[in-house]
Amino acid sequence: MFQAPSPPSMSGAPVAGAEIFDPYFYGSFIASVLFGITIVQTWIYINENTDRWPLRSLVGALVALDFVMTCLNAQILHHYLVANFGNLGVIAIIPTPLDVEALLLLVIVFIVEGFFAYRVWQ
Repeated sequence: MFQAPSPPSMSGAPVAGAEIFDPYFYGSFIASVLFGITIVQTWIYINENTDRWPLRSLVGALVALDFVMTCLNAQILHHYLVANFGNLGVIAIIPTPLDVEALLLLVIVFIVEGFFAYRVWQ
């Protein structure tokens, strides 16, 4: 009698993609939640604070840069988890938004640390 071959077992080693992208996915999720908290804090700061316009504009610029970072994060997640789903070879290629995000992070750190040094010096 003819017996159909059994399907391959799915209980083997897990796909390495989940192990690679899980930390980045959850980190991006937490960063997005924290960005929401930043928006609320910025709204309260703008409506209830009487600081001069240079400091208020600095806060606004930093929130705008944080928004751009969040958008770049979403684009990187889309690149790895949607557009190239299942293609683990794409890990070897660094996408442009990741380079831009790293550069933008340096700009934000430079602005914040420079402001902190200025306030300590005063």
